Amino acid sequence: MSKTKQILSKASALLSAGSLLYKKMKLRRNWQKIVLVLGMLVFTTVIGLNLRYPKAAMAITTYYVATNGSDRNPGTRTRPFATIAYAASKVQPGDTVYVRGGRYYPTKLIWIGNRGTASNPITFQSYPGERAIIDGRNLPPNTDAINIGGEYININNFEVLKSTKFGIAVWGGKHIKILNNTVHDTAITGIFVSHNDLNQVTDILIQGNTVFHTNLNNSSPNDQGGRWGQGITASGVGNIRVIRNKVYENYGEGIGLWGSGVLISNNTVYDNYSVEIYLDNARNATVQRNLIYTNNNRQYYRFGQPATGIQLANEVSQNQLQNNKIINNIVIGASWGFYYGNYGRSGGMRNTLIANNTFYKGTFGLIRIDPDGGHSNNVFANNIFYQVNRVKMTQFSASPALKFHHNAWYGGSAGLGAGSGDVRTNPLLVNPGTKIARDYRLKAGSPLRDKGSTLTQVTNDYAGSTRPLERRHDIGAYEYFPGT
Repeated sequence: MSKTKQILSKASALLSAGSLLYKKMKLRRNWQKIVLVLGMLVFTTVIGLNLRYPKAAMAITTYYVATNGSDRNPGTRTRPFATIAYAASKVQPGDTVYVRGGRYYPTKLIWIGNRGTASNPITFQSYPGERAIIDGRNLPPNTDAINIGGEYININNFEVLKSTKFGIAVWGGKHIKILNNTVHDTAITGIFVSHNDLNQVTDILIQGNTVFHTNLNNSSPNDQGGRWGQGITASGVGNIRVIRNKVYENYGEGIGLWGSGVLISNNTVYDNYSVEIYLDNARNATVQRNLIYTNNNRQYYRFGQPATGIQLANEVSQNQLQNNKIINNIVIGASWGFYYGNYGRSGGMRNTLIANNTFYKGTFGLIRIDPDGGHSNNVFANNIFYQVNRVKMTQFSASPALKFHHNAWYGGSAGLGAGSGDVRTNPLLVNPGTKIARDYRLKAGSPLRDKGSTLTQVTNDYAGSTRPLERRHDIGAYEYFPGT
C-alpha cells in the first residue's frame, strides 16, 4: 500500500470512529471538542507515517551528449544533448554525463560550476570505449576549453586540444579529479589549477593524464625570459596531487607547483622548455619517484641546453620555500640535475631535504645553488651524483645552511659537496645511460648497498619498496633487491 493510501485509510478510520463517538455522546454542545480531538489524531497519524516512511532521495540521472544531439532533447541515450555546456547546466549531485565519441567544437567556454558532494560527485566522461574530442579552434581568443569552479567534480578521459588559453582549468574549485585526459596544442597551459585566493583551492587530483605541445605562444622561445606556463600548473593550500602523468615537449616548463601541501609523484617528464619539474614558493611539498630525462630535442632547449631537472625558486611574494622534500627521483641528462635559482623575490631554501635521488650526467653540472641569505637547514643525503663527462659536478658557495653527507660521487670532484659517509667510486648501476628507470638500480656488487644514512623521512624507494631492505638504507633512488 502506498504512503498516501495509508494516510487516507487511517484518517477515514479515525473519522468513522469520531462519528460513532458523536452518536454515542449525543451531546451536540461538545461537537467542537470532538472535531479538535479528531484533528489532533489525524495530524499525529500523518506525522508518524512521515517519520516511518522518509521522503525519497533526489534521483540520480545519467545524461548523454552526442555530436548528432540537440540541446532541445532531454539528454537521454536515444535523445542526447548536443553540447557539454548545456549538460553542465542540468547536473545535480551524483549525476553522470557521458559524452559519446566524436569531435566537438565549442564556441564558448565550457563552464562547470556545479557542486557535487563527497558521496555523490558529478562526473563528466567519455562514453566507455569511446573518446570525446574537445577541439577549441572556434573559441574566442584567450578562452579555456573547460573551466571548473564547482566542487566534487570528476573530468575523465577526454582529449582536449587547440584551446586559445588553457585546456582544462580549475579556478577556485575544490575536491576535483582530472583523470586520464590527453591535453595538447593549447595556447598556454595544458592543465591549470589556481585562484586569486589559494585557500579556495583544496583537494585536487591530477592523475593519469598525457600533456604535450602546450604553451604554443612560446613556440619561438625567448631564452632571455618571456611569458610561458607549464604543461601542468597547480597551486593551492592542501592535498594538491599530480600523479602518474606523462608531460613532454611543452614550450613551457613541464610540471610547476605553488602553494602548500602539494605532491608531484610517479610522473614521466621530458623534453620541456627551461625546467622539467618546478617548485616555486612551495611549502610542505613532496617531489618523489619521478623519471626525468631528455631526448636531446633541441626544439625545447633554453640557452642551447636541455631543461633543468628539478628546480626551486621564490618568484612571487606569496609563501616561502620551506619544508619541502625531493626524494627518490631519477634525473637523466638535464642541464642541471638540481637547481635553486635566486631571482624574483628570492629568500632561499629552508628545511629542504634532497635525498635518495639519482642524478646522471648534467650538461652544465649536477647541482647548482645560487647564493641566498635566506638559506636555512637544507640537507643533501643518500644521493648518487654520476657525471663521467668531464663536466663539473657542483656550483655553489660554502654555507652552513647546505649540509651534505652519505652521497655517492662518481666522475668528478664533489667540491664543497663532500661530506661524511661519502662513497667515491663506480656505483655499479645496472645499465646507466638509458631512459629506463629500472636501469638505474644497483647491481649485487654495488658499493652503495647499506651505505646510506637512516632517514626517517624516506621510508621507501623509487619502486615503492620499503627502506631499508637489508641492514641500512642504500644510496640512490633504488634499494637493492636480491636478484637484480
